[in-house]
Amino acid sequence: MPDDLLQALAATRPDLDPAPDQARRDRDLARALASPATAHPARRRGRSRWKVLGLGVVAAGTVVAVVATTGTTPPTPQSRPSGTEAAPAPLSAREILLAAGASSLKAPANEGDFLYTHWISGRQLSIPGKDYLLDSRMEQEMWRAKEPGHYQYMINRRLGTTLASPADEEAWKADGSPRSWTFEVPPLMSPSGGMIKSMDPVRIKLEPAATAPDVWRHVSDFGVGRIGSRLATPENLAELPTDPKALYDRLLHELTAMADAAPKEHQADLAEHRYLFSWEIFRWGVDLIARFPVSPALRSAAFGMLSYIPGVESRGETTDPLGRKGQAIALTDQTDSGSVQNGKLIKEGTLFDTVLIIDPSTGTALATVDQISKPVWPPSDKQGQWRSYEIFKESRWIPALPMSRLKNAEHSR
Repeated sequence: MPDDLLQALAATRPDLDPAPDQARRDRDLARALASPATAHPARRRGRSRWKVLGLGVVAAGTVVAVVATTGTTPPTPQSRPSGTEAAPAPLSAREILLAAGASSLKAPANEGDFLYTHWISGRQLSIPGKDYLLDSRMEQEMWRAKEPGHYQYMINRRLGTTLASPADEEAWKADGSPRSWTFEVPPLMSPSGGMIKSMDPVRIKLEPAATAPDVWRHVSDFGVGRIGSRLATPENLAELPTDPKALYDRLLHELTAMADAAPKEHQADLAEHRYLFSWEIFRWGVDLIARFPVSPALRSAAFGMLSYIPGVESRGETTDPLGRKGQAIALTDQTDSGSVQNGKLIKEGTLFDTVLIIDPSTGTALATVDQISKPVWPPSDKQGQWRSYEIFKESRWIPALPMSRLKNAEHSR
């Protein structure tokens, strides 16, 4: 986030005790964001992990994972020379999200008959006994027709598997520069000693980028995803409220209704519901911001909606997997990934935090990442490792398909 926007927002903090009224805070932020010093040109805008909802509903998405971020703990007050100003306090998640929502309103509404999305998905791979990580990526482009019954096209490009960083490459060279690895993963055991999961031997190798992409097509009903209980079609998205709190309440109400309607053996307890609901609303918010065909007003509301989710916090400035600077908004994981067995959520592995990296000055999402915070299983995983990630490149309506690139598409089954 540029310094002028950070300073303008930080200057809106009233030095009051008790805490200031939130409505006043929002008005102050709006005034700061409307000042000429915070005006920035809009950019073009650019998925999450498998997760058990604890109620018989599985949320599917592209898994993602992260970069190191800077902390946001305010510095300890100390004396300073006369005439100097104190450094502005770090911004809260709410302030950053409000700034991004205000900036996103400046983007023009986009029109066309086909939704084009472009992203890169990847993950970091660990190897038992090695102190380096590998990075594997896939670049994907997709075209969806607004009207149902048309072909949906996708181009996949395998970007290869390489060392994750220069430091990882140096450690790999010191290990003799191996090109492949095969290893056993011990089974995951429950606290009572029963086996929850086992795996076949894992085989990993360094691979160059593919020389040619894979091009696919299939008939679709505009399957861009789901929001709440419905397909995320343009018509359904247009019915969502553009007030942040109303949008949060709508999605929470839908999740509650889905939980109440689930078979009793698939229901989790209230605490698990609350956390899993938070995660699911966070995921939908990212979809609305970065992937779905929404209006600037709904995208702005989605930014604001994230600030109502319990546990959402700012992690300060960071960089996404492409090295682009942004602000990290995190939802800390409170339970392992797992499955429902006999009505109970059985924990099955590593704790990780979901992080959304945004550019508040343009109101765009740069990436989502899942960062391992507590390695549990498999044992080779490392704290801070990018379990998976997704980089948002572009998302917009276009008037026609680029058939010169799609004419040799194979029909997917």
